[in-house]
Amino acid sequence: SIFMRLAPGDSMTWIYHIPANHMGGTFFYHPHLHHATAAQVGGGAAGMIIVEDPKGSVPKYVEQMEEKILILTAMDFQLSASIERQGMGNF
Repeated sequence: SIFMRLAPGDSMTWIYHIPANHMGGTFFYHPHLHHATAAQVGGGAAGMIIVEDPKGSVPKYVEQMEEKILILTAMDFQLSASIERQGMGNF
């Protein structure tokens, strides 16, 4: 829900049912709270979901490769400070 809110320190578990025929890959996710998405993503609220390829669907040498997961983000601290000054920090 785009209207769901969690207070600082709260947690929530989401369960996603990925269809069996979904293409494997690394996918980006982020919050969608109305009027706050850019600030939240810019503040680091994002991550990845890895969907594995079905066994035998890629060449053996690809299946056996070592995986390295890396997430790079760019934090806009000036935007964050501006949001706080305008009283928009409490989403």
